[in-house]
Order: sequence, then structure tokens, then C-alpha cells
Amino acid sequence: FGKSEMWYIIDADPEASLYVGFKQEIDENEYKQRIADGTITDVLARHKVHAGDVFYLPAGRVHAICGGILLAEVQQSSDLTYRIYDYNRPGIDGKPRELHTDLAAKALNFHVEKDYRTHYSIQKECDCLVLSTPYFNVHIVDTSSPFHRNFIGNDSFVITMCLKGDCKIHIHKTGDEIQLREGFSCMIPAVIADYDLIPMNGHTKVLETFIDKR
Repeated sequence: FGKSEMWYIIDADPEASLYVGFKQEIDENEYKQRIADGTITDVLARHKVHAGDVFYLPAGRVHAICGGILLAEVQQSSDLTYRIYDYNRPGIDGKPRELHTDLAAKALNFHVEKDYRTHYSIQKECDCLVLSTPYFNVHIVDTSSPFHRNFIGNDSFVITMCLKGDCKIHIHKTGDEIQLREGFSCMIPAVIADYDLIPMNGHTKVLETFIDKR
């Protein structure tokens, strides 16, 4: 089934970077040779990142997070991961961790893209679409006043992460309220996914993920 993912950069040190995709065309044989001699990162596309950057990672696209980055990861429901390189680091048992060189060779997409970033626009007091895929949708709401959300028609849970500014979630059906602090997430069941986002200190910014079944 694969595992498509998305990265949203919450914060990053100056000059922080990550790897997404290949920067030059290689084939399966060159890939295996570069894994063997430790030069695979020489052909990966490295990207400097800043807060708010988004990268979509469809199944088969090589990716790795480097130091100095705090990000939110949204992924298709799957536990499958193929590790192709581990920087020669030992695992907790002192031995090298397992690599999945041959399995990954069959799954990797070696095609070079012109641009690996996902481009989107954010407006205040607006439900802003960041990414729409067959596996998940991602929206951002940046608001300074109570903001109504209604996902009942989607028949999907909603995972809400508070990126900036604490907020309350007021559920219309039950009257319950949940306080969501900056950096925390909650899952709202589909049957009650009709609610208000209420900034607690004048402003809030949240990232919402759900499956659009319509």
C-alpha cells in the first residue's frame, strides 16, 4: 500500500536543511553501489528550510530529516518504512540498524522533480488548503476570532495541532470544551466534528488533518 507523508516545518535553526528526492538521475545499480560505498547522500536533493515550509512525500520518494528542525509529520496509515542509509550509526544495542536495500530498490522513485516543495498561501481568518491527497487533506486556520469548523459531511476524524497561540475547541453537539495548548494535538471523532476554534490569547494558528471521503 505504500506510505505517503507530508512534512510541515514548525521551526528550524538558521541554515537547517533536509533531504527530499534525488538531485540527479540514477538507476537501481548505481543506488546499490552508493549505499555500499556510503555516497548515497551525494545524489540526494538537499533543501534549506524555514518555518511554514511544506514537503509532500508520496510513497517511493526518498527523504531524511537533518538536525535543527521541528516539524509535524502527517502520513498515510501504514507502519511500513524502508531504511536505506543510517550514517553508520549504531542502534541501542551497539550494532548497526537493519537496512532494507533490496526492498527499497523496488519501491524508490528515481525520477528527478524540478521542485520538491509544496507551495500554498495563507490568509488570516481563512480556512487555507495546504495539501489534498487521496490519503489525507491538510488545512491551516490562522485566526484572531472564533472560527467555525464543520467536517460532519466528510465522515472522518479530524486531527488538530495547535501551531501557535493556545486555543479552545468548543464542540457544538455536546457543549464540551477542550483547551489545546501550543504544540499539542487532539483527535476529534467524526460524529462530533462540528466545532469552534476559539483563540485564548488573541490569536491562534492550527493545522488540521482529515480524510476527505466526499
